[in-house]
Amino acid sequence: NLLKINMADFSETIVADESTDKYIALRHNKPGYTGYSELSCYIDSLSVGLAPSCSDPNGLVVSDIDVTSANITWYGDASSYNVKVVVDGTNEVIINETNVTENTFAIENLTDNTSYVASVTGVCEDGGLTDPISALFHTRCVAMDIPWETSFEDLNTTSLYYCWTKLNTASYNPTISGHNSKTGANSMYFYTHSGDNTIIALPRFTEDITTLRL
Repeated sequence: NLLKINMADFSETIVADESTDKYIALRHNKPGYTGYSELSCYIDSLSVGLAPSCSDPNGLVVSDIDVTSANITWYGDASSYNVKVVVDGTNEVIINETNVTENTFAIENLTDNTSYVASVTGVCEDGGLTDPISALFHTRCVAMDIPWETSFEDLNTTSLYYCWTKLNTASYNPTISGHNSKTGANSMYFYTHSGDNTIIALPRFTEDITTLRL
């Protein structure tokens, strides 16, 4: 994980300064757990740079997620922002917008049932850049044509909820299981306890739901 430290947050100045004997130090605390006499950590790399003159954006929220669009909002005091959207797990850039002056942005022209990463970087008044803040989201599925069927072979528990919707607040969610299937390897597994009901809605369909049967 990346550890970022802004020295302006410290009450005592410990920034390295060639004109003084002040310095940046790394401290490895002794174990604080009973029964442990040793505790190790490893540092892979370090970098030191000038802190930006404005704060990093924070509180990035993705909302109104639809088939091909979504909205993002965030907090920050930068003069403007750079907004970037990429397909998750790839370098495919969908949006690369600069000079965004509002703390909100409408993302459009997305692909249905696809994972994306949206990131926002602040541009300070002096041109310096903040660290980006990112959020992962997944667009909704298009409505399914009829006839439709599934044996859950192409699904796992994560992808199940891209198109299906849990409708209750029970602590247990339906999951995709590799046990007790009649056809293929997978089945949908339900578990309830203490009077909770587990309810999941099927994907949306192009036909009027009152004309369908399960």
